[in-house]
Formats: sequence, C-alpha cells, structure tokens
Amino acid sequence: MDLFIETPRQVSERRERELRVQSDRRDALQGVPDVAAAAPGVVDVGAAPPGGGAASVAVARRSGQAGSWEDAAAAAGRAQGFQAAAPHGAGYAGNEPYSVAQEAYREELAFDKRRTRRRKRLAVLRVVGLIIGIPLLLAVVFVGSYVCTCILNGATPEEVAELLGEMAGHVTNFFAQLG
Repeated sequence: MDLFIETPRQVSERRERELRVQSDRRDALQGVPDVAAAAPGVVDVGAAPPGGGAASVAVARRSGQAGSWEDAAAAAGRAQGFQAAAPHGAGYAGNEPYSVAQEAYREELAFDKRRTRRRKRLAVLRVVGLIIGIPLLLAVVFVGSYVCTCILNGATPEEVAELLGEMAGHVTNFFAQLG
C-alpha cells in the first residue's frame, strides 16, 4: 500500500521546491548574495518601487513589468536559503529540506511500524506454538488411543490406571537411557 500518493500539482510544486533549494545551495556555496541570481526571471535590482516609495530594492521581470513587493520578499527569502525558512519540527534532520509528506503521514507510518512489529511477534509465537504444540498433541493422541484400546480390550478403570503408570515408567526409563 502506497501511503505517499501525490497529485500532479503536488509533484510539480515539490519539484519546484527542490530546484529552488538546489539553486539556493549552489548560490550559497558560490557566495552570491544577489537576489537577482537567486530568483529566476529577475533582472534588475535597485529600481524605484512601484507607487514611488522610498525602499531601496525593487524587482523587475524580464518582460519589463515591475514586480510586486511580495515577489521581492519571496526572492529575498529564497536568497537567504530554504533552511532558514523551514520549520524545525519532528521531520527536520540537519541540512535536509523539511518534508511535508513525512510530517503529514507520521501517524500512518507509526501505525505501519506497530503493525509490522505485531505481525513479527505473532509469527514468532506461532512458530514456538507449533514446536511445542505438535509433539504435545501427538503425545495426548497416543495416550488417548492407548486408554481407548485398553478399555475396548475389557480393562477396568483400576487396570487402566495401572497400565498408564507402567507406561509412564517405561517412558521415564527411555529418556534416562538417552540422557
């Protein structure tokens, strides 16, 4: 059973995130703090903000249209790196990107682990039960058939008890000779 079923939209979003992370890591290794290098489609830094504000950074797209401040903030966030923005939850491990799928399916994974452990324990108990149960069952069937044979041959209950005592003595002597 596949617990990680992704829609085509989720696949494309995940791939975009992975590409951004790779780009950010590459930029961080090269020491490029420039927002334009981190965000695809950004070519101009330092133009006047839309609406004539006094901010020092504005972003223009290759098509020549001025970008919104949300685009500039997103590009700056990507330039700082995916690691700084990632929540440090249960699924976070060192330099690995935060996995939303791991977090979303944590309960399902825990249930699957418990179910696997339970199945392994039951398999071990089943094997131990067979190793002990089969010889025990054979001994009970043998003694029962011996008692039935004695009764069919006309033995009284006292004689059956005496014959069972003699049989127990023979079995004890047999195991004493083996050991």
